[in-house]
Amino acid sequence: MTDFSDDRFGSPIRQLDRSLVNKIAAGEVVERPASVIKEMVENSLDAGADTIEIIARKAGTTFISVTDNGTGIKSDQIDLAFSRHATSKINSVDDLFAVNSFGFRGEALPSIASVSHLSLTTRHFSEEAGTQIIYEGGQEIQRRPVSAPVGTKIEISHLFFNTPARRKFLKAETTESRQIVRAAERMALGKPSAAISLNLNDRQIFRLPHNQPVAERMASLFGLKTDGVVEYDVELSDVSYLVYLAHPDLARHDRTRICLFINGRSVSSSSIIHAVTAGYGEFLPGGRFPLAVLFLTIDSSNLDVNVHPTKAEVRLSNERAVHDNLYRIVKKALRDWRMVPSDSSSQFGSRSGMDGGGRYRPHSGGNFNQSGNLSQTADIFSHAPLSINKPVAPSGASPSLPDNQFSSSGGGGCDNSRPVVDSITSSDQYQPPPKSDLPKREDVEYLGKSGRTYLIITIRGALYVVDQHAAHERVLYESALEEVEKGSGLSQKTLFPETIELSAEEFITFENSRAVLDKLGFEVEPFGQRSVIVNGMPPVFRDNSPVRIMRRLLDDIGALDKAGGDLIKSVAQSMACRAAVMAGDRLGPEEVKGLVADLFATNNPFCCPHGRPTFIKIGLEELDSRFGRT
Repeated sequence: MTDFSDDRFGSPIRQLDRSLVNKIAAGEVVERPASVIKEMVENSLDAGADTIEIIARKAGTTFISVTDNGTGIKSDQIDLAFSRHATSKINSVDDLFAVNSFGFRGEALPSIASVSHLSLTTRHFSEEAGTQIIYEGGQEIQRRPVSAPVGTKIEISHLFFNTPARRKFLKAETTESRQIVRAAERMALGKPSAAISLNLNDRQIFRLPHNQPVAERMASLFGLKTDGVVEYDVELSDVSYLVYLAHPDLARHDRTRICLFINGRSVSSSSIIHAVTAGYGEFLPGGRFPLAVLFLTIDSSNLDVNVHPTKAEVRLSNERAVHDNLYRIVKKALRDWRMVPSDSSSQFGSRSGMDGGGRYRPHSGGNFNQSGNLSQTADIFSHAPLSINKPVAPSGASPSLPDNQFSSSGGGGCDNSRPVVDSITSSDQYQPPPKSDLPKREDVEYLGKSGRTYLIITIRGALYVVDQHAAHERVLYESALEEVEKGSGLSQKTLFPETIELSAEEFITFENSRAVLDKLGFEVEPFGQRSVIVNGMPPVFRDNSPVRIMRRLLDDIGALDKAGGDLIKSVAQSMACRAAVMAGDRLGPEEVKGLVADLFATNNPFCCPHGRPTFIKIGLEELDSRFGRT
């Protein structure tokens, strides 16, 4: 029987103190430094500011500053500004459901002040002097009159200093910096009339002027050319659609660059994201998402904004009609743009990972010349043993050649799943057979091809079905890992140095991965605020556009890093996928033999870096059994 006299039970109900209440609210409002910046910038826009300056250091954990030229806060209303559920933006229930402003909770300032050191300097346009107030952990420390311009400046330091659990769960500095960039970019895209700047770690990320056309602002933020964006403006069924669509070449691995604004607010809607992606249709490579900015104006009576606590998601009463109309708009806009799909829209121009003659480049002792014979030129990569984990050997494997225990599902394109097989550990790990037992070129007999990517071969009587893309990926991946270990990747100079204007997020990814790229043979260095100049590339990319290679690599690396992948493996994985022969590429018999020999010389021949099988083996015993000969 429960002892209710225990102090754990029957505690009296009591009102929580203000400090604890604000910390609880901070957990809802302030998830990370980017959330602080979003709340502050939204307050600035609601105050009528058309010039906003954002500064952050160490991904916002040590310092954040947001300065605006809005109306400012009256000196006699500052206390209200730091109290919960106090706002100038909502007066009735109708306002709550319509939400014609950015702010709606009245909790941002007290919540942020409760978990940081906060200084607010403000001057209302009707007053001659300003006021500065300083809070530490939700407690007012100082208040004094100051000389200040009209507007508000908020400086925040020591974020989450008194909530270590929240600070502990922040991501790496690179990840938090990306979140800040994304938040600032969305605010800037949603308010093109405002001049907004972002400074991160004393580097000017962007500075956008007043009344900048949206297409021009997209180009500036994302490193595009203005002629790479199409604008379409139409009104259908009482809904206004203003869409800006970027060329499919700029498609990404995630949906973060589909920016949706409904009645001026940045929101999310899976239905609308689907409509945009479906509208691009065959223009998009598989598993990629377009870059688009959408402004929809909808009667508030047809809009439910209270689906999400922060109103980040919306529900439409006429959702199906909006979806279908947007799908048709996107499709028509792209058709009117007269884009013609080409190899370059989905890959890197010419055949990735192949030379000018469409040849496989072997990595076990030489390169094929144009006639398909093995030449004695220096190898691009070598094959010393690598200290990486290997999968368990399947039972019944032959002592000389491994069986493959994996299924044959999965395509041959590049995806962003983490390389799972290389992380398998076991006390009974697969050990590669002695080199004398590995198949030689003369052991491999090429029978033909099934479909676009499956090579049919026999080795010492056994039948093998090899995925040419996955197999080449494995070879390139392990070679790239070795080059990083050695720190001496070969580089081939570009004919002319190429300058690439990156987005802020891409530039952060470049800075984070630059050391690894250097070791792989990429000669790329910063050139201005967000530009890089490419002077050399690894030889496997010699026939491809440096601009496309760098953009796709940085996109891959960013996505893999976000998923928790190891940086070195992420770079090697992306490079291998982008350089490998693709499904549909034609390989001659000698090239197939070289590829298979290189595959079985790797430390893990079973699968590509994404975990998909490289081959399936059907032994003679199984064939005899299938044909009833046993």
